[in-house]
Order: sequence, then structure tokens, then C-alpha cells
Amino acid sequence: MNQYTAVVWGAEWCSPCLALHKAKTVEKAVTLFEKQHPETSVHIAEIDVDAFEEMADEHEVQSMPTVDFFKGARVDIVPGARLCRTVGGMNEKALVKKWSAAVLRA
Repeated sequence: MNQYTAVVWGAEWCSPCLALHKAKTVEKAVTLFEKQHPETSVHIAEIDVDAFEEMADEHEVQSMPTVDFFKGARVDIVPGARLCRTVGGMNEKALVKKWSAAVLRA
């Protein structure tokens, strides 16, 4: 089984981040992605940039919300190993389309 991690960078004070969380956009995207790619499993990690400022800097998070998509089931992978990044407003279908294209390229 191929494993991936969707890392959601955000903050408690970030209105778009809160909207993304409340709408469960990333969770819906994971469900749709796993249906389209039955040989995969995607873990979601939500990281508060204020609590993990150094990690956010290492991953060059400039805007929020940011969703990074990594191959593997671990979050402590090197910043340059991400397959793709989505910044700002997004919906589940756009995330799935981007993730699917990234997996095909990898």
C-alpha cells in the first residue's frame, strides 16, 4: 500500500484556516483520493505554525492555509521531499486533482 501524508499548516487566528478545518475540506479530499486510488492511504497532520514556528520556517510556509502532500506516513521527512503544495483557498476536488497529478509524476 502506498502511504502519503497531507500536512495542513495553519493557525488559530487564521480565518481561512478555520474555514478549511470546519468544512473538513482536507478530510473530504482524502476520502475522495483514497476512493480514486484504492492502493493508497493518506494520513492528515495539522500543524499550528505558531506552536511549531521553526518547523514552519524549515518547510518555507509563507501563507496560510497551506497543504503539503508528502509520500510516506511520517511528518518528519525533509522539507524538499514534498510532492506538491497548495496555498490559500481550495476545495476537495482541486486538492485531489493536484495530488493525483503529483503521484503520477513521482
